[in-house]
Amino acid sequence: MVVCLKCEKGILVSDDPVTCIGKCGGNFHRVCTPLSRSAAKLIADNENLFFKCDQCLSGQCCDERDVQCSDVLLMKEEIKKLADSILDIRKNITAQISIAVESEIEQLSKCLSNCLLNRIDNLEGSVASKFDKIENNFGKIFERVGNFTAINRNGEKSVESDAGSSPKRKKQILSNKNDEPMQITDDEVFNGTNKLSFATVLKQKAVTKPKVRIASNRKARPVIVIKPVESSQNNDDTRKDLKEKLDPKIHKIRNFRNGKDGSIVVECATENDLNLVKNGIESNLCAGGRYNAVVPTVAKPKVKIVGMSERFSPDALIESLKSQNEGIVINDARVVSVFENPRFKYNKYNVVIEVDVGTFNNLMDAKKVNIGWDRCSVVDALYVMRCFNCGEFGHKSTNCQNKETCSKCSGLHRTSECRSDLVKCVNCVKTNKERKMNLNVLHPAFSTDCPVFQKLIGQRKSNMNYVQ
Repeated sequence: MVVCLKCEKGILVSDDPVTCIGKCGGNFHRVCTPLSRSAAKLIADNENLFFKCDQCLSGQCCDERDVQCSDVLLMKEEIKKLADSILDIRKNITAQISIAVESEIEQLSKCLSNCLLNRIDNLEGSVASKFDKIENNFGKIFERVGNFTAINRNGEKSVESDAGSSPKRKKQILSNKNDEPMQITDDEVFNGTNKLSFATVLKQKAVTKPKVRIASNRKARPVIVIKPVESSQNNDDTRKDLKEKLDPKIHKIRNFRNGKDGSIVVECATENDLNLVKNGIESNLCAGGRYNAVVPTVAKPKVKIVGMSERFSPDALIESLKSQNEGIVINDARVVSVFENPRFKYNKYNVVIEVDVGTFNNLMDAKKVNIGWDRCSVVDALYVMRCFNCGEFGHKSTNCQNKETCSKCSGLHRTSECRSDLVKCVNCVKTNKERKMNLNVLHPAFSTDCPVFQKLIGQRKSNMNYVQ
């Protein structure tokens, strides 16, 4: 019979015997151990659970205690190594995260800074343009106010006269009492008692008749183009020869400017001076065969009539234009081209006609004309060639030798593929760099407000003999 190591009594099966797995290896009654019935049953049913008696647990078995101590020391060393490894990994991860965060913050800061600067530049440009428009509007208001009426302290009306330019200009005062004119000076009127209010100016501006443009007889100055035979010659060499061999006093030269391929465009005062300059150029400059002097033909201005529902023949269109618009004097007119706008179902035909200066002014003042059953708009038909490859003026994309440049942001990509928020004109940037100017570049190359485009339009008008 098995004997309990604690009470030294026999152990029956019904006593739920428990065996120690320690050094003693003894058997015990369940009641002689701190185990409950369920705990003893769980140990008996599960082969991975074991029981140790109090003697083995107290360390009285030296061999087992030494084994346990060595196991604990090895475990501590392994835990220390693992902790050191985890600390190194944590340091590396922290350093990598710090570097990545700093890089992202720096890129985000640069991006936000660039966006903010672009927004500020665009805002400055728009505000400056709005202030310019406001200033121009106020200038026009005060220009149109020729005579004004002011009320003095006594309730008398004063009418300013435009005659004379002396600082002591006199005004006629109409008294409310006897309507007899009196004379006073500027000092008496503007001494603080007779000041014109802004509301009075606006009221007088409202009743002022609109300024009617009167066609003057002034024409654009005739020009001669001096072109070198050698295409490699630049404008500076041509200017130098021009200044050495021609006298502006004798040849009546008023001005000259650079042309294409080293040529110089010379402006003269009258047609008579034009012949004199041409003879002098041919005898002095062109004698050696280095230059050619050409008198360009003056082009006529063109207008575009927009919104016809019917396509007319050239003769029928001119006849309809003259017969249906009796209030518009049309002298010389010729149809240049007729084209169709496919975006419209009705009123889709447009026509470009070439006219003389007087007819051009009359049509531009009328703004609308009658053609058949339609009331059509009249606009200026000035055209400035612009390349769709590089965005610059003066040539087509088929003849372009420049790199492909975006017409919106001046980047080296197609305009249709542009994703940039920056707006920069390639023509104004080029002009600022070449001529040391300070033009506003915050607009696309296809904008009608472009300073370079406006200058080219002015040159076209000058060349076509426009009346200003």
